[in-house]
Amino acid sequence: MDTDGLTNLMEEITEQIGLTANLPSQHQGIEAVRKQIGERIYLYILNHHPTPKEVELNATYRNLLNQQSCTDTLRLNGFDVAVLEPVNP
Repeated sequence: MDTDGLTNLMEEITEQIGLTANLPSQHQGIEAVRKQIGERIYLYILNHHPTPKEVELNATYRNLLNQQSCTDTLRLNGFDVAVLEPVNP
């Protein structure tokens, strides 16, 4: 099975069992991990590429590494990481 076939299969399986993605759309080479500690939720986003990438966000977050607010899009430099916490309205 080629990469496209495997991607389609994984999307179908995750939909059938009710899994949801950590980001609205996943980009190849971008890793997103959600962690909950008590009531607090953290989203770790890693860019495994040497070039900058933009990542669509599904909410407003605060980047805990630089204290900047992130809405709609997060730009990560090559091999960069962000630790995001949702901003409650």
